[in-house]
Amino acid sequence: MRKVKTSLAGSKYVGILPKGCELCIKGLKSVLFVTGICPVNCFYCPLSSYRKNKDITVINEIHVKSGEDIIREVELCQSRGVGVTGGDPLVRLERTLHYIKLLKDTFGRSFHIHLYTYGILNEEKFRDALSKLEDAGLDELRFHLDMENKRNWPLVKIAVEYSFDVGVEIPCIPDKEDYIKEMVHYLEDIGAKFINLNEFEASELTADEIMARGYELNFDEFNTVKGSYELGRKMIKYIAAYTTNLSAHFCESYVKEYFQLRNRFKLRAESMKRSYERVSDEGWLLKAYIYPKEGQELEQLKDELMRVLRASPRNFYVNNNMGVVETSEKLGYKAAHHGYKVELVWELPADDRFIMQVDPLYEVEGNEERCC
Repeated sequence: MRKVKTSLAGSKYVGILPKGCELCIKGLKSVLFVTGICPVNCFYCPLSSYRKNKDITVINEIHVKSGEDIIREVELCQSRGVGVTGGDPLVRLERTLHYIKLLKDTFGRSFHIHLYTYGILNEEKFRDALSKLEDAGLDELRFHLDMENKRNWPLVKIAVEYSFDVGVEIPCIPDKEDYIKEMVHYLEDIGAKFINLNEFEASELTADEIMARGYELNFDEFNTVKGSYELGRKMIKYIAAYTTNLSAHFCESYVKEYFQLRNRFKLRAESMKRSYERVSDEGWLLKAYIYPKEGQELEQLKDELMRVLRASPRNFYVNNNMGVVETSEKLGYKAAHHGYKVELVWELPADDRFIMQVDPLYEVEGNEERCC
């Protein structure tokens, strides 16, 4: 029996953790959503209504208008690779090839790119697409193998003839244990490199259909399906015991939220933070808002704060849109002690700096606390 290992995120795997997963866990992968168009309509598809069947391109949370948007976002997030997804990127093959070449030309051949696809059922067209992806520099191809029939299974055997790594990524559907075992042995026999098993989650568009099919939801933070976690852990042990070469990774729901997304936010926040802002454990930008007194101009407030708090101009920012002077958390506490109205503010490290949380600060008078 092969050894079951633990990733940096605490997830379990056998063999070698795919390069795409390794970078994702560290937050070093951006997600390039090429199009929401797809040739199939899987009942377990996790796409939101904003993206499903919409021919739009998005890099992380940024709507793409040009290649410059993609390059800028990758640089801000300090990414060392991109996951190309959809829909199905092969539905818009020329668009996909253009972005892969752009990324490789900009960041170098070591910049890691993996792509998700259902494949193209016409073998001649599929081979043509694979050749073009290989020439463009694709590093890793991940198949969404059909969980209700085997019509796209033979495509994996074709793909392993090419130079990029080939694997499979599927949801761990609770009543599909025998089906997944059959898939595992098929992948082992044809020389695929890995299989990723994702904990099964319901989305806004799939929850009703999933429950109509008899599955039960945990109604937890991620809306996971009961039995998926248990099957995922069981399958990792099975693969360790009954395969020789196939690598496998069980990606639990928390991994994407608490590692992939949070670590990417932290990296983006570090790139865009102002000198007085701090990056929180969640990857948000933390600072203080100081409000002017009635009739006071913000520039007057800034000058006053520099004198009262004995701090340099670089520690303050006049935010005319919000009607406040921004400063550091530390200086915010000092300002509250001097009687100013102050709030601690947590912002998402996005271009619009969406406010995630606001807490009023309190000044201390004797043994009593008083809201500023």
